[in-house]
Amino acid sequence: MKIFKFFIYILPTLLFVIILSARELNEDELGSRSNPIRIYFTPSVDAKRITTNARELTDFLEKETGYYFITAVPASFVAVVEAFGTSKADIAGINTFSYLMANEKYGAEAKLRVVRDGGEISYKGQFVA
Repeated sequence: MKIFKFFIYILPTLLFVIILSARELNEDELGSRSNPIRIYFTPSVDAKRITTNARELTDFLEKETGYYFITAVPASFVAVVEAFGTSKADIAGINTFSYLMANEKYGAEAKLRVVRDGGEISYKGQFVA
């Protein structure tokens, strides 16, 4: 009889609380102070330099968009790719090979490109096997 009462009274209440709690956790809009947009950068040069430049970028983006951002510079290119798989990264500045891996493993899509000095927008890469 106790098991029956558990299934009839307590289990539905527990499920309701769990579902309600999960909804509340996900209610914060992406880009809000409590759920900032996460930008990851590959460790291609000195991490301190990347962190400084990233802070300048996020300050500008926050001012222009009203969204909140946080940045990270993991220890490896692979860690940046894996951040997409674990939902730790929303955006990343990555090299060609990292993009190919992120696209293949997690469906990441390139939406922006770099415009270099002189207006150069193409990038030449080469894979040697």
